[in-house]
Amino acid sequence: MSKNDLAHWGNLVSDIRGLYPRIIQPKFMFISFVTLSVSTCGIWIGPFFLKDNTQLGFSIFSFIITTLGVLAAERLSKNDDNDNSMTSSEKHRKQVMMSFSIFLWFLSFVFSFYGLKNNVNFMLILSFSITLLLWLSITVVKPDFEGPIPVTPDSIVTSELSAVAVDDEPGKGL
Repeated sequence: MSKNDLAHWGNLVSDIRGLYPRIIQPKFMFISFVTLSVSTCGIWIGPFFLKDNTQLGFSIFSFIITTLGVLAAERLSKNDDNDNSMTSSEKHRKQVMMSFSIFLWFLSFVFSFYGLKNNVNFMLILSFSITLLLWLSITVVKPDFEGPIPVTPDSIVTSELSAVAVDDEPGKGL
């Protein structure tokens, strides 16, 4: 591997790690919990409330295919190449991340077909896990979850006070 290839792999790992601070935001966690609870109800209602596990594999398959379809329509097919504010390096870095997402999407799609046998097996669980990770990684980069994450109320006050210049006091003074 060349030095440039290693740099691209390093950037990919860095970009993936960069999602973590956004994922742990309370706003994102609560919205994700509710969204995933509702969207997976076809999987967990049968076993928990109806005591019926016969369609569990097919239910997981249906969830995976539906979620992958939404992700493809929402993000993977989106064309951001017209953004002239990005440097060529940033565009390439974004293309590497998109290529990785498409690769994971494809793996999840192929592995999901193991659910058609109506058995819950390793490949189906792997596909389900990849689908959830893709959903989280694509959803967390939406503009709703942008911005600095205040750690404490003190940091909010400090940032607001530091934004005000000291010389901007009203009046002429004494």
